[in-house]
Amino acid sequence: TGADEAGAADVARRLLLLSTAGVPPSMSVEDLASDAFDDKLAEALATWREENQKARKQRQEEEQVEDERLDEQSKWNTTPWKPENLNDDRSVSVRIMACLPFLLPLIDHVPFLETLAEAVPPLQLLLKALSGPYGPYHVLPLVEQLWWVLLTISANNREIPRLVRYGLQLAVNLDVAFFGVSVLAAILYGGAGGGGEVEDFEVVLGGYLYAGLLVSVLYSMGCCLLGRDPDGFPIVSKLTKDSLDGPPPPFFGSD
Repeated sequence: TGADEAGAADVARRLLLLSTAGVPPSMSVEDLASDAFDDKLAEALATWREENQKARKQRQEEEQVEDERLDEQSKWNTTPWKPENLNDDRSVSVRIMACLPFLLPLIDHVPFLETLAEAVPPLQLLLKALSGPYGPYHVLPLVEQLWWVLLTISANNREIPRLVRYGLQLAVNLDVAFFGVSVLAAILYGGAGGGGEVEDFEVVLGGYLYAGLLVSVLYSMGCCLLGRDPDGFPIVSKLTKDSLDGPPPPFFGSD
C-alpha cells in the first residue's frame, strides 16, 4: 500500500542518515521510529555537520594558502626576475650611473693614495677630490662594511638595470678584494721585518696597492661607459656574475 511504501522510504532515509552520521544501524524498525532515536540521530548529524564544516573550512584555508603561494611564485617567475626578461637597459644615463659605485673603493682607501700622489703629482687633484668625502665617510665605526651590505642589497634588486647592478656588486667585490690584499700584504710586510706600524706599511707599499686599485677602477668605468660588463677580473668577475645571474636570494625573487 501507499502507507507501507512511505514507511519503507522513511526507514531507508533513516538508515542512510545513520550511515552518513557514522552510527552503526544495529537497531530494530521500532527503535528507528522512536523519538529517542530521532534525538540521537539529530545529535549525531549535528556533530557530523560540524566536523564536515570544519574539514571544509580547513580545506578552503589550505587551498587559499596554496593559491597565494602559486600567485607569489607566478609573480617571481615573470619579469623582471626571469633571466631572459631582466632589465638590460644600457642607455647613456645607465652607463654613467653604473660608473658611480666605483668611487666607493677609491674613497675608502684614500690614505694609500697619499703616497701615490706624492710620487705622481697629477694625482694630487684626485687626492683633494676624494679627501673631502673620506672624512665623514669614516666617522662611524664599521661604515665600510655597512656600505658593502647596502650596495649588495641594491645589486640584488632585479628591477635596476643589470649594468648598474653589475657596477654596484663589482665595486663591493673590488673593495673587499683590496681590503683582503692589503691585510695580507701588511702581514707579510711585518713578517719580513718591515716594521709593525701601519703608517710604515702605507708609505712603503700603499701607493703600489692603490695604483692597482686605480687601474682596476678605471678599467671598470671604461667598460661601463662603453656599455659592456667589466668582466676582465679573474675570480672577482665570476663571483660578480654568479651573484647577479644566479638564483635570486630570499626576498629578491626566489620561489
